[in-house]
Amino acid sequence: MLNKIEAYLRSYLSFPDDRYYLPLALFALLEHCWFECFYAPIPYLSVCAMVKGAGKTRVLELLQFLAGDEKAVI
Repeated sequence: MLNKIEAYLRSYLSFPDDRYYLPLALFALLEHCWFECFYAPIPYLSVCAMVKGAGKTRVLELLQFLAGDEKAVI
């Protein structure tokens, strides 16, 4: 499942380094299992960039889609 999520993110996002896809995929999976495992709020993910138009909103939209509207924290 993790490989499929990473492949999905790669099809819509372009990062200068491949190391950014795994944490995003793990965060998307975390959204589905957090409340079954823990009784605490979901940790926040900070998405930031130095320039306008870098794709921050696209990343958040994809994570919201993967997590489902009822589970996404945006």
